[in-house]
Amino acid sequence: MTAPSRPGVSSRGLDAAGVRHVEAAEAERLTGYAASGLVIPYRQIDGSPILTPDGRPFHRLRLDKPTGSAKYLSPKASGAQLYVPPRLRRLLPPGCDLYVIEGEFKALSLSEAGFAAVGVGGISSACRRDGDRQVELLPDLAALVEQVRPARILFCGDSDTSLIPAFAHEAVKLAQAAGVPVALPRIPIDSPGKAPDDLRELLGDGFPEHWRTIVDAAETVTPSTKPAALAVRLLRREEKALATLAGDARDNASRRIVRMACDLHSDPIEFEAVAAIAVKFLSLGRAALQRAIKAERDRKEAEADRRRREEIVRRLAERPEPVLLFDGTSYFRREADGEFGKLCREDARLHLGMLGLSQRGEEGAPSEADAELHRIQQEHRVHYAGPICGRPAGIHREGTLPTGNARPPVHRGQARLMDDD
Repeated sequence: MTAPSRPGVSSRGLDAAGVRHVEAAEAERLTGYAASGLVIPYRQIDGSPILTPDGRPFHRLRLDKPTGSAKYLSPKASGAQLYVPPRLRRLLPPGCDLYVIEGEFKALSLSEAGFAAVGVGGISSACRRDGDRQVELLPDLAALVEQVRPARILFCGDSDTSLIPAFAHEAVKLAQAAGVPVALPRIPIDSPGKAPDDLRELLGDGFPEHWRTIVDAAETVTPSTKPAALAVRLLRREEKALATLAGDARDNASRRIVRMACDLHSDPIEFEAVAAIAVKFLSLGRAALQRAIKAERDRKEAEADRRRREEIVRRLAERPEPVLLFDGTSYFRREADGEFGKLCREDARLHLGMLGLSQRGEEGAPSEADAELHRIQQEHRVHYAGPICGRPAGIHREGTLPTGNARPPVHRGQARLMDDD
């Protein structure tokens, strides 16, 4: 069995937390995913396991081989959970600082070093919105804050979150929901480690003193802080550090600053502040910066459009029956009374448009609605559609197609699906 190891966390700490390496079969049993990696059990502060909706102990899996942007996987439909390191209770006297940080291993590293920390699955996982769209804390985090009443919550982000406006948004949400003061310890962007566990690995016994220096200079957040203004404040803290970056680090920061300017385009004051930093840091003229921002906006719009199309396709695929049938001439749609109504091509396109598919394509390319009509013609073509034999409206099958017959199923729009034998 492979012994687990993580930067900034001792083997004894990993063992106490129950972290271990598992192969694909055991990972599938514990998390539902057949992939090897480090399995991380989640427990309450009293050591009892957190359970999934189906009653199994909740585990997260850190993949040996990340897929795309996914490094960690959680059981499906289990929701966000709060990670509590072992023996956290002893670090929680009344009036303490409570650290909230992205990731289990960062929380473990801070706790091992004597700082009371809990982990969340991502920077947006500490808060959620209830049915009235009001911000509220993750339930287990809310219960912990109510029980401990910390002097403040220290919301810790990696060094690069100074270039991610979403982090500022989440920090303000946390300040609005927590009921206690919130501050942001900031690791400089040119730091040798981007997160507490990296720094602890590098600094060893010198980490606690270094970390307290970072905490002493933490950025204050209030419920009335404007997220865009906070994002600018965090970026301004890094102006000198940005000038020291080189190579890939500088290129990555350049892309992030352009994205940040793009995200703040609707906030004129904050946009101008970021634009000034971008012009200075990137050595660009304003015209070149505007072109870069336009390219970024076009990219984001294309990505949003791709996700929209994927969601529509997913919803259509989940329907219990085809959205439309086609008999070679007309299209057929299930109406409100349960019967099938005949549609011409334009009405069929309009129906698909109302479901969210675009009816305009780029020059020389079919529209989304036309592409879907083509798919329907191929996959949901019927030999006959109409009332027959007194059968109720629906799709029926009679007989069996010979083995190897490649013909599509024979749908009966108002009667039955019937093979010709």
